[in-house]
Amino acid sequence: MSHRVAAPLRGCVLIVFCLALGRASIVAQAASIGVNFTGVTVADGIKLNNNNGYAPPDNVGGVGPESIVQLINGAFAVYDKSGIQQELISARQFWTEAGIDPGPGIVNLGTFNQRIIYDAPSGHWIAAGLSGEPTNNYVMLARSENSDPLSQWTAVRFLGNAGGDGKFVDYTRLGVDANGVYISTNNYTSNLPGGGLDGVSVFSLPKADLLAATPIVSNLSRFDAIDAGEYGLSIQPIVNFGPSTGHAPILGTSAALGDNVLLRADLTGTGAAGATISPGTMINVAPYIAPPLAAQPDLTRQIQTIDDRISAHAYQIGNIIYAALATKVGLNSGIKWMKIDETTNQVIQEGILSDPNFDYFQPSISANADGDIVISFNRSGFGAGGNLSIFASVGKMMGNLTTFAAPFLLKASTVNNYHYVNNRWGDYTTTVIDPLNPSVFWTFHEYALNNNAWATQITQVIVPEPEGIMLGAMAMLAVSLVAWRRRRRARPA
Repeated sequence: MSHRVAAPLRGCVLIVFCLALGRASIVAQAASIGVNFTGVTVADGIKLNNNNGYAPPDNVGGVGPESIVQLINGAFAVYDKSGIQQELISARQFWTEAGIDPGPGIVNLGTFNQRIIYDAPSGHWIAAGLSGEPTNNYVMLARSENSDPLSQWTAVRFLGNAGGDGKFVDYTRLGVDANGVYISTNNYTSNLPGGGLDGVSVFSLPKADLLAATPIVSNLSRFDAIDAGEYGLSIQPIVNFGPSTGHAPILGTSAALGDNVLLRADLTGTGAAGATISPGTMINVAPYIAPPLAAQPDLTRQIQTIDDRISAHAYQIGNIIYAALATKVGLNSGIKWMKIDETTNQVIQEGILSDPNFDYFQPSISANADGDIVISFNRSGFGAGGNLSIFASVGKMMGNLTTFAAPFLLKASTVNNYHYVNNRWGDYTTTVIDPLNPSVFWTFHEYALNNNAWATQITQVIVPEPEGIMLGAMAMLAVSLVAWRRRRRARPA
């Protein structure tokens, strides 16, 4: 006896099948790698700066409509989107041509701990960096004339630490939104060995003041040496390219170098002079702790992983803040990622990327409005495949939750024993969205070129677009329906 499905029910079956198949195809479709090329190397830096070498590169970058830019220790480089280099000059020359000579400090580099962002809403590039004096050094800000990074840049500066002579600011972070440009620093008594931590500072400058024909800093709001216990360490101003929310969040990790809270505060009134900062508020998260040094196949565990600070940009997309940090997982370093509701301070979702056979460290994260997330990071380990290389993982929304695919290789290193300049690594990495296509991400990372040389890598990561996912699902559905009908016809009555 044959069992037939009535037409209305058959329609329901097909709808369920389509939805199930569509969800499965989201998981099945992997990201692809597009343009992938080596950027600035330590050899470039040595040549540009006439020194004997240095580490780390503090590797950051940005992507505009037509160009890719690196602004790292020792170098400013511009490429077209196929990876062809358009310009390569020293970072000191970049700042000098923008109107501020930072001097020859920090092993002749002049400037260090730089950051760069392409601000798509305004159509300008924004850069920040620190001058290299051993004490009383300066925070420098610059903006391009337009969306072309080869256009004229104009820079301004201000004293980094107003707490008195003999102070030194370090570890720049940069954020931007519709109203302001935000910089934060860690402060020390000096840059000499033994120079102790002397608090953290946050600075707010109206964006219009930086983008003006003649940039000014007279409306700068300073929050010097604020309490790290209340506001956290290595405070990260949030990058938000959306419309104004009336406040600018800042996010820090616990000063205890391990905790189950983040610290969040808000800057308000940032479009003019006299911005204010709110008291710090705790955000409860799953525990994190400073990661161990990273391992290599030569059986050493010496590569620096910094600590559990948020070292790369944290992004706000809509009402969600995306952030990542390195943390200890078992005996190794892993990556903690978080999605935080900006309006309530509640954690929407958090998770760990890790592998018991490898260390994951130096993460950077970015996301788009569809909920796609790309996290890029370094991976190393004691055993096979443990060379100091670059990986990424892509997270896709499944209902209300993000599910990450297995990490995939962006750039392999053949070096199993990188040991250069006290094994310094990092301190920054970057993952950004292409302003012309939210399904295209770009990563800026570091890998071991040989045992005494670092190099940077710039990689285009393309995630499946929602339309492509649905077309793939419909194609799979059509094939499956044909096979199902054939089976039905072949089945005996």
